[in-house]
Amino acid sequence: MPAIGESLREARLRHNVDIGEVSAQTKIRGKYLRALENEEFDQLPGPTYVRTFLRTYAEYLGLDGALLVEAYRAEHGAVTEDEPLTPFAPGAAGRRGTRDRGLAGPAPMLSGPLPLVAAAAVAIVAGLLVIGLVSGDDDGDDPTPPPVGAVKTETDTEAKQRAGGRRESKRDRSNGPITLEIAPATPTYTCVDDGAGEVLFEETISEAERFKGKVLRVNLGNGQAKISVNGETVDIEGGPNPIGYRFNAKSEREIPDGERPCQL
Repeated sequence: MPAIGESLREARLRHNVDIGEVSAQTKIRGKYLRALENEEFDQLPGPTYVRTFLRTYAEYLGLDGALLVEAYRAEHGAVTEDEPLTPFAPGAAGRRGTRDRGLAGPAPMLSGPLPLVAAAAVAIVAGLLVIGLVSGDDDGDDPTPPPVGAVKTETDTEAKQRAGGRRESKRDRSNGPITLEIAPATPTYTCVDDGAGEVLFEETISEAERFKGKVLRVNLGNGQAKISVNGETVDIEGGPNPIGYRFNAKSEREIPDGERPCQL
């Protein structure tokens, strides 16, 4: 039987993806993915969820999910509870920069029985969201999309600015540390660094998070979030696509795809 944690970690590193990206794609919380790689199965809610998340993570990486589940059963004994269907893992194709190639390898992620259970698995994901075991906060709130009117309509000027790769605005502020608050409308992959490439935070968040520093750079999985600097709301590029910004006390500017935190 294969070593479960070692197999998962080696496959993830071989495909050059990080925990935050896997969490965003599979909707499994980062701490549970790390627990699977470390074989700390007691950190998960129970054996059923160990098997479910293990199969989903393995198949996302192109591994044999059934084989790793069998290895877990052999080591920890059989259980009598019914096992839920594996949550549907979204396509592995990356959404940014060099990650666009997906998880190519000898064992494609969507091979085997996964496509046959996709429709039913979507319902399972919805149920897991309700009890807060899939990516999201612990109280299990089912994320709801923003109202139709909440997505900002792009003007011609903004389109030109975005095509140029940068948007920048300046305000009259002192040149000191800032408090940056990110309040997502839906569970959102978030990476924050110190402006020099040192990652301060990487996780999928479902509620407001605050960060402090003189310069902060942000990479978000989508633009459906409210961002404020020192309590002042910042006008960002809204919508379902990933966005990136650099903030300091005097200004903020958009960061082009491929240059954002956690992309290098």
